[in-house]
Amino acid sequence: MVNWRCATRLEGLRHLQVWSWSGDFFGAWFFRGTLRRVERALPRSDFGAARLSMLVLAMLIAGAPRVRHVCYLADDPLVERLYGLSRLPSWHTLGRWLRGFDAGGVKALLEANERLVAEVIERSGLPRLTLGVDGSVVSTGLRIEGARRSFNPHRRKVPSYYPITAYEANTGQVLRVYNRAGNVHDGKASLAFLGELFEQLGATLERRPVLEMPMDGAFFHAGVIDLLDAEGVEYAIKVPFWRWLGLKEQIARRRRRWERVPETVERFEQWLWVRPWSRVMRVVVYRKRVRHGPAKICQLDLFDPDDGYFEYSAIVTNKEVTGRTLWFFTCGRGTHEKVYGELKGGFAFDCLPTQRYHEGSA
Repeated sequence: MVNWRCATRLEGLRHLQVWSWSGDFFGAWFFRGTLRRVERALPRSDFGAARLSMLVLAMLIAGAPRVRHVCYLADDPLVERLYGLSRLPSWHTLGRWLRGFDAGGVKALLEANERLVAEVIERSGLPRLTLGVDGSVVSTGLRIEGARRSFNPHRRKVPSYYPITAYEANTGQVLRVYNRAGNVHDGKASLAFLGELFEQLGATLERRPVLEMPMDGAFFHAGVIDLLDAEGVEYAIKVPFWRWLGLKEQIARRRRRWERVPETVERFEQWLWVRPWSRVMRVVVYRKRVRHGPAKICQLDLFDPDDGYFEYSAIVTNKEVTGRTLWFFTCGRGTHEKVYGELKGGFAFDCLPTQRYHEGSA
């Protein structure tokens, strides 16, 4: 199965090889030079840390998610020429090199990724960056270091990691990734990650574009909103229907008419006073008509069921756009989920080479 998968996906690597011969793909994108700059912080090897890093990349492109799958690429002149190796290391050698990663090695890989991403963004010349920040569950075994039981409703008793990533939607770049235990929440726990993300953009970009961020309800936190306001970020955060917000009562008391957005969605907006945070925020409430009973408890008891079934959502924002534009902007957040699916399905994002935390993070 793995041999067939490697054989089929090597065709994509051959296109990359042709590009490398004609235009020096890795040299043109500063990939090889960037890895050599941080090579001293990576685990040492006779093959060279930069070459082994690119070999891992070749394995991911060829569809080899496990360390032992390097044997299927052995004696392949395509891979050997691409990475300047006369022969490929064994999977024992590659495994020992991965086990040598520590916090310094993971930080070096983050710095290399920061340079590569900054180069792409600078070349694009975009005046506005659309950033998505979200986490995803990576289920692990019982012996994996740093894994904890998560809030995943489908596999509650399975230990897992909960990595968080920052994704730029216009260029398709993963700006930053940080591996975490599975028992964290994206509210207060994301403040440090967001602060590091803004520091990265300020340090690597010569001209900082306008930042806009669509985020899910887990980031509806006072600390997150204060940080985004301080950084001048335009945000659109989904609001949970918590009882202490009084949003449900506001809908029932103050609004009986809805304005149509697309055909099946209606909306209205208001300024909501949040007493625990001592602040007023612009909230746009949407309801989407569905032909069936909603799978989740999204039907509020505000209207007669004879009127149909509705799925309700609310968005808090500081963007100066209409409710229609805000709806389509918020729907774009689903692209980040597709990126996670591609990373896990095609690039072994959910595969852990060893049982140690830093190797899995690397």
